[in-house]
Amino acid sequence: MTTERLLPENQMGPAEKLLDLVVNSSAHLWHNQKKSARMIGVRLVENNVATLLEKADLAVDCFDNLASRTMLSTHCRARSIALVHAAISGDGTFGLVRWDARFAPDAEDHQGQATCEGGEHLPLIGLVTAALARAIQDFVGDRRERDFMVTLSGVTET
Repeated sequence: MTTERLLPENQMGPAEKLLDLVVNSSAHLWHNQKKSARMIGVRLVENNVATLLEKADLAVDCFDNLASRTMLSTHCRARSIALVHAAISGDGTFGLVRWDARFAPDAEDHQGQATCEGGEHLPLIGLVTAALARAIQDFVGDRRERDFMVTLSGVTET
């Protein structure tokens, strides 16, 4: 697996840094799969989603808003692109890793509500990122779509 980062380091928040670390440190697990991964450093909008995902077999959603999650899900469903979501509750008490067919995004409690800023929920972000990496590894390895519920007490397959 080759990895490519299109998101500059200075634009990466805690969640992006953890995901980048997991993707890059896991590359050796997929070397026989001839797969590649990339983080895209542009805003995903209706007029670029098709271009950005045109060669994708798998999309990973780490958005924190309903509009972006819905747009990505609609695009992936229409083009049969596998999609896995990672989400953290607004209050930081739990997180989910869920495949698109079983994921229903919630609206933010208020416009612009962020769950990954400032590092307040960094331990939970780390656990969600690890569960997401496991879900991606399983999918790349044998197309299994495993969902997880994540709390600071542990990770449970659901």
